[in-house]
Amino acid sequence: MPKAKRYYYLVDDLNPQNGDVIAKGLKAISTIDAVNIDITQGVVEIIATKNPDVNIETACDVAGTVLRTKIKKKQLY
Repeated sequence: MPKAKRYYYLVDDLNPQNGDVIAKGLKAISTIDAVNIDITQGVVEIIATKNPDVNIETACDVAGTVLRTKIKKKQLY
């Protein structure tokens, strides 16, 4: 079984409502273990066993937000 990794994404126009839509959509995917959303920084953290790039793009489209870019943990602070 592959080891889970952390992925970070910067999302524009993130608020509690569309953040909840993104989290619910991503949690339904079997390769994603956890989703953490930081509304103030506009960051979505995903813990997954497989790269979730396509999944986060789809979740952002459904929620009505714009996925800006994938970032690294050291770029957060």
